[in-house]
Amino acid sequence: MMVKTPVVSTLAFLALGHAHAGNVRGLQGCPINEQSPYLSEPSPFGWPLTPNDFQFTDTGGWNDKYLLCGGERQSPIDISVGSANCPIYNKGVVGAMAQASKYKAEATLTAKVSKYMRTAFVSGNFGTLTMQDMVGHNVGYEAVQVHLTSPSLHTVGGKQYDAEMMIFHKPTNQKDMLRESIVTSVLFSHGGDSSAFSNMGFTSTDEALPEVAGNSFATPHYLDLPMGLGDSLSGTSYHYNGSVPVPPCSENVKWIVMQNVQSVSPKQTKKLQDMLTCYAGGFQKRGPQPNPYLGSCRAIEENSIKVGGSHQHETCDVAKKNGTAARSAACWDIGLTAAEQAKCVKSPLDIPSSEVMLGDGMQPFFNFTDVPAAQVTPGDYSLDVSAVNHGLLPGELGDFGAILINGRGFKVRKISFKAVSSHTWDGQHMPGELQIESVMYGDEFPGHFSDPVGNPAANQSASASAAIPAATATTGGHRRLSDVLPVDNTHRVILSIPLKLGAESPLLRQLGLPFEAYKTAIKQGSTYTVENTVRLQEGIQQALDGPFVFYSGGMTKPGCPDWGVRWMVYQTPLDISLSQLNYLSLKISGVDSSRLGVVQNPMEHKYRQSMPKFAVDAHSTCNPSKPWDYADASCWAQMFPQCDSATRQSPINIMTSDVSKVGKDSFLAATSWKPVSRLQVTNTGHSLEIANHQMGYVTLIGPDGFPEYYSVTSIVLHMPSEHFIDGRQFAAELQVVHSRQKYVAAIHGALEDAFPLVTAFLFDIGAEDNLLLKQFHLPDKMTTPLTYKETSRPVDLMRSLGPALDGDYYRYDGSLTTPTCNQGTKWFVFSHIFTMSRNQWNTFKAMHPNPFNNRPSQPTHGRVITKNSFEDSDPLKLDFYLSRHFGRDRLRPDVAWILFPIICALLLLAVVGCATFVREGVYAKLDQAGGLTGTEMAIGKGTYNQF
Repeated sequence: MMVKTPVVSTLAFLALGHAHAGNVRGLQGCPINEQSPYLSEPSPFGWPLTPNDFQFTDTGGWNDKYLLCGGERQSPIDISVGSANCPIYNKGVVGAMAQASKYKAEATLTAKVSKYMRTAFVSGNFGTLTMQDMVGHNVGYEAVQVHLTSPSLHTVGGKQYDAEMMIFHKPTNQKDMLRESIVTSVLFSHGGDSSAFSNMGFTSTDEALPEVAGNSFATPHYLDLPMGLGDSLSGTSYHYNGSVPVPPCSENVKWIVMQNVQSVSPKQTKKLQDMLTCYAGGFQKRGPQPNPYLGSCRAIEENSIKVGGSHQHETCDVAKKNGTAARSAACWDIGLTAAEQAKCVKSPLDIPSSEVMLGDGMQPFFNFTDVPAAQVTPGDYSLDVSAVNHGLLPGELGDFGAILINGRGFKVRKISFKAVSSHTWDGQHMPGELQIESVMYGDEFPGHFSDPVGNPAANQSASASAAIPAATATTGGHRRLSDVLPVDNTHRVILSIPLKLGAESPLLRQLGLPFEAYKTAIKQGSTYTVENTVRLQEGIQQALDGPFVFYSGGMTKPGCPDWGVRWMVYQTPLDISLSQLNYLSLKISGVDSSRLGVVQNPMEHKYRQSMPKFAVDAHSTCNPSKPWDYADASCWAQMFPQCDSATRQSPINIMTSDVSKVGKDSFLAATSWKPVSRLQVTNTGHSLEIANHQMGYVTLIGPDGFPEYYSVTSIVLHMPSEHFIDGRQFAAELQVVHSRQKYVAAIHGALEDAFPLVTAFLFDIGAEDNLLLKQFHLPDKMTTPLTYKETSRPVDLMRSLGPALDGDYYRYDGSLTTPTCNQGTKWFVFSHIFTMSRNQWNTFKAMHPNPFNNRPSQPTHGRVITKNSFEDSDPLKLDFYLSRHFGRDRLRPDVAWILFPIICALLLLAVVGCATFVREGVYAKLDQAGGLTGTEMAIGKGTYNQF
């Protein structure tokens, strides 16, 4: 069982105390050592900063905050030489360390004081150490730091020594000592001078101590490590599995304590103690654990050169039984099977900046929004922020906008700040990490997503939340995997942005850091609200402009989403001040809440500066024998190539700024829909659909100027919407599908299969049921796949959708949103937003859970988008329409056509006249005159022969 680490075995060790800074001989201006969650001092083991919320005068209380400090393999210990109860087992030959080590001198110009370790130390390349693993293979280590402290940490046979020198070794192939390390420890007793102390500036003369700037001071010259070690390596060595001697007390250190004691003068240790008192707050440290302790012996081996790795499993097994394993990342994965490890432990990763990575060119679309207020909740591992958007329905969660990944919409629900980054670049942890968590649209509604800040209920007070059992608060009601990791069905995309110490972060300032009013609330774990604008995009834009890597992984804290987590890990860090970081006084320290980088599955890949086409699909590979579905939309192209290759695909994200034309065409005037009774609502397996050819039509003008009639063929319901407007997705989209008539007849073949027309109507969550959607039996009934239910009343589209039909709409040319993705569809997306109830959403999603009901939005490829314009042809205006595509006007003859017959008639009369009235000859006249031949006989005119 885990118990508190014992206080030092000798009271004299604690009695050393720390002198007041002003009383340290020869030192002036000693800094005031204030307690805070973190120091900016990097940990010698590899963390970018160190805990500072523990006290050396209360080492027994360390495990109240740090789980492993109450573990089974803690350091330092008493080397129980001569103990009958806990014998030491000889595993090698005397002088084994002399053979295993190749130490060397190193030029050191600067040494440092570690307030964290209460040591003075130098860093450099001090040689190598060659050990053996458990099967006898050589394992190399590099000596990278040398620490001096006084008095000693370890005791031998109950005896404490005047000083201790510790040589820190990291594995040759590792960046740090976080996974494992070896510390060789040499003990000193008062006597002659120590060259190691002199080399680091602690001489036995009366000269003053070196001047310390910050925590650094100059050393006289190089450190000759072999000389400083004396004959210690040629003697007996004591090996045991131990821990870091300060929080977080990680049990991954192999300690090698040398038996041969070296000499150091009292003046040298006094100078070291004076410096530690001034700049490290004192020189007392954690006392050694006796051996045996509480009836158990610590295994100590003589002269062994065998090493193992981490040895904290015993501690974690106990923590698991006690239900406290969540307090340390080192214990999160204990007890998982290999299959569970592969499924659940996939993040974080170390990202080599030089690694060549794949990329398909797919880019994210960010649609962050400023929020007027935010709720800040201290979680166990991070400070979590959710948006307070006024005007929402009771219990509805706010958001910081949305992210579109390969056409799928993800709502930004939570911003988390944590100390110590989980992800690393080139093996380097950063002092902090900002995680921006987004979830697939709809996952946040009841039954699909727990409160984003980890509260059992969104509206509970901090005190009420604290009363909820830990299991409920941790899992949000999701099932557990082997009772170790909570499992959920949420689809997450998380942006990871590193934080470095520097200037104050404006974003964190907007969230109340570092205002004193919120410090106590965070420390007590109480939620508070900031009533000022939070500008997320502005706060992180610098990082978004830099490099990023995309990969598919898992949670960086306990949890195992079935879908995993899609990570976008940015490289450019944002500034955060140390005072802001020190407001993160959470239940679990950043060093205990950062899982060390895992080894990525060789089948997975990282993608630099872009994402693969399957980035937010359920699978990264396609199964040719599997029927198409929405979960793996990128696989449609295997059977239907134009779903990927064609450039006029639907749906799209309609950017209102890209509208090229605004017209005045009224869609209501073109619509002739009719109410129809007893329609069948069918669950097709992909959506709810009503198919009927008697619901009316829409009239547009064809390219020849004649009307074209598009008859309603089906009504299809999608949740969430397939189309976006300005990056915003909606709860539902009702698509009324029309086919063009070839001729008027209720027979097969009267409608064309190609070139449909689709009107799309959008819905958001509201307080009441939508009456039209109630015709789909929502929310009252669920329809089993491939079955149908009849509507109870006539479906009247004109009445139900009239407000949208009489309003604005967007028009573009696209395609079907299901395979075969045929192009040529006329899309009309209406801007009026209807409302529906959350119960209607829940019933529908119980039949079609995310992401099984909507195709991701597709690239526009420069397509024309218009507003309130049919984009059809000008109509022909004729007096007579003789068929669907033929007509003419009334004939209106030309004047020539009137004059021509008149002239012809006159000419005919003239001809007739000429033919009738012929001039007579002289002899004819005489013959007819009856013998009258002279003029004197004429009666009338004098000239008889005139006409």
